[in-house]
Amino acid sequence: MPSAFATSRFPIRDTLLPGTSVRARGLGWEVVHVEPAGEQLRYRLRCTQGALRGREIDLLAPFEKVEPVSTSLNPKRAGRLQEWLLYHQAFLLEQALGPTALLSVQPGRLTIAPYQLVPVMRALSMTRPRLLLADGVGLGKTIEAGMIIAELIARRRAHRVLIVSPAGPLLQQWHGEMRVRFGLRFEAIRDWGSLQEKRRGLELGANPFDHASLCLLSLDFAKQEKVLIDLERSSWDLVVIDESHHCVKLGGAGDNEDSRR
Repeated sequence: MPSAFATSRFPIRDTLLPGTSVRARGLGWEVVHVEPAGEQLRYRLRCTQGALRGREIDLLAPFEKVEPVSTSLNPKRAGRLQEWLLYHQAFLLEQALGPTALLSVQPGRLTIAPYQLVPVMRALSMTRPRLLLADGVGLGKTIEAGMIIAELIARRRAHRVLIVSPAGPLLQQWHGEMRVRFGLRFEAIRDWGSLQEKRRGLELGANPFDHASLCLLSLDFAKQEKVLIDLERSSWDLVVIDESHHCVKLGGAGDNEDSRR
């Protein structure tokens, strides 16, 4: 660690971190390890060019000159794709969340009660989350579901999300809560008008649900036969069904085709 070399002779800013490209003895090297050696610094270097490529040596600095390689940036010149991909993968790894970190619980956006953390922590521990949120009215089931959605998206476990909700105020509530609380802009498809509007922007015969990664759908509208055909042809990583007791098959006189859908 650099802090191990924070002496009056070798301040942190003068030490070269592992992975730094340097030049020494007229060749290019990569720093593997650095450690103090009396009044010197011992650098373990791995050669990156010439006949010694892949070989490692130890050098004492400043007894021998070890100079970092500086690269001038030219915005007008495109970099190599391989180097960009490596940088991009490193950036994604840097953004990876720990097992106990929750992205959706940010100050100012949510006031979380301890019991509301139980569903999201359980979902993250499951290989294939499948949960029934059955809290009482007004206890924040929408927030609990939103946290699960946000965390699975943040961990790249979900990319396409479908929320099915009864039409009216509940549908509008889902749309607003997802946008304001979690920064997720769901596309609401409430009726045939909004579905046809979606179709007009696509090529002939395309499934509109394939082009809505975050989709909010009315429960009654989703039960229509033509809509079900398109829904069954599309795939989703995560489906949230609000008021799911309306989807229970009760049987008896009310067991008609619409209730089965």
